Amino acid sequence: MKEATTCNRTDYYKDSKRSTALRLIGAALSLVLGTVGLAAAPGQCESGQHLRMPTTLPTPRYTAPQFMDDLLLVKPAGGADADEIKEILEEVHGAVVGRIGEGGSILVVKTEKGKLAETEKQLAKDKHFAGIQRNHIYRPQQLQTGTNDPAFSQEWHLTAMHITKAWEYAVGQGQRIAIFDTGCSPVIADLKGQDKIGKGYDTLSVLYAMQNGAMMAPLDFGLSAYLATEAARNNNRGNPGDSNGHGTRVATVAAARADNRANTAGVAPNAIIEPVLVTDPMGCTGANDATIIEGLYFAKKNKIKIVNISWGNSFTNWAGHTLLWDEIRKYHDETGGLVFLSAGNNGSRDSNLANDYMVVVSGVDRSLQLSKSSNYGNSVYFTAPSEGILCSDQNGQTVMVDGTSFAAPIVAGVAALVWSANPGLTNKQVLAILKASCIKPEGAASNLNGWNEYYGYGMPDAEKAVKLATGRM
Repeated sequence: MKEATTCNRTDYYKDSKRSTALRLIGAALSLVLGTVGLAAAPGQCESGQHLRMPTTLPTPRYTAPQFMDDLLLVKPAGGADADEIKEILEEVHGAVVGRIGEGGSILVVKTEKGKLAETEKQLAKDKHFAGIQRNHIYRPQQLQTGTNDPAFSQEWHLTAMHITKAWEYAVGQGQRIAIFDTGCSPVIADLKGQDKIGKGYDTLSVLYAMQNGAMMAPLDFGLSAYLATEAARNNNRGNPGDSNGHGTRVATVAAARADNRANTAGVAPNAIIEPVLVTDPMGCTGANDATIIEGLYFAKKNKIKIVNISWGNSFTNWAGHTLLWDEIRKYHDETGGLVFLSAGNNGSRDSNLANDYMVVVSGVDRSLQLSKSSNYGNSVYFTAPSEGILCSDQNGQTVMVDGTSFAAPIVAGVAALVWSANPGLTNKQVLAILKASCIKPEGAASNLNGWNEYYGYGMPDAEKAVKLATGRM
């Protein structure tokens, strides 16, 4: 691996006037850069720089799945009669406290205390329902570490992935990244200003409105909850700040300002952050399926093409998250966006299959070897640095962090660079470009598509990716 070297940030970080010209040729290039052609594009890394295959695997740390003990997510079957649905739910003493998903197609049902499993089992047998799942809770995929002095030259991941070289062509201009997390601090130097951080969206207040509306009028089959929910959506306060700091750290890894004499530079320094609160700002309650689905509603409505979720590591289990999967698929197909997920820090092997809807990112250390804590397995799509990552906390201090929570936004930031270099690309083309640019393990056994379970398709090379996006390779 090449060690990070001191460099002049101004040499790499451009206001990028040339990007205007790039936009003008974007549409033409997108006609040339078909998905099939991109998949065959050269993806070899510079001589001497390769990922290293792990010599030992992480020690697995099992974490039991967590879920809210009184909420089910229920999707009625197509054509199901509303009165019959109401009657069935009343029989199991279930109260509709809200509706989420596209067109409010998913019912949020509050069960009797202690009767979650029993209610789930009864409803699962009924032909009136197309899908039922528990509302799982997720935790941030960050490991506890100390602090370090702010220093651009110490951001080793920017050099390892040739991100600073990519800035000669694109710096994330015109792109928005939705950070599904604890919120973001809008006053620190690296995120301050309307040109840097959007209002965002507070999914938690919507969920609270559902629950409060149901308590106010429990017998009106969710009407009060529906009205309260819509009011919460229409009058959404957006990002209320970040008491935990996890969301701010993730956001600044992806897109902290550059050349502002403060802290560090993000992967896509000109991209705009949209904070989507999916847990309380303290991070105590944890994100959950319902808040993430509500966040996807916001991202889809506002045509945000990049979503980062650095929480939990069980999304890839289709059997437990059928309704969440369906909403992520709709976001991918209908909005043309990409969802980036952290692989998790349990040191476990994931047997669930990878898919283009959820881009799972594992983590590597400074030697470009699988991190001692990173999950790996069939679900992994890419890898990126996850140890010794410098970013900003909610108080504007530079901190050093570990965990796949930060590998995912690094790759999300590279996607922002690619899209800013050529806004005419589709999500499938962006994904193909990232795959074609990847730094691979030297001499590693991979399948015919160049994939292996530790690093997926490899570690994206940002410089090569933006060059592929603009037809320079």
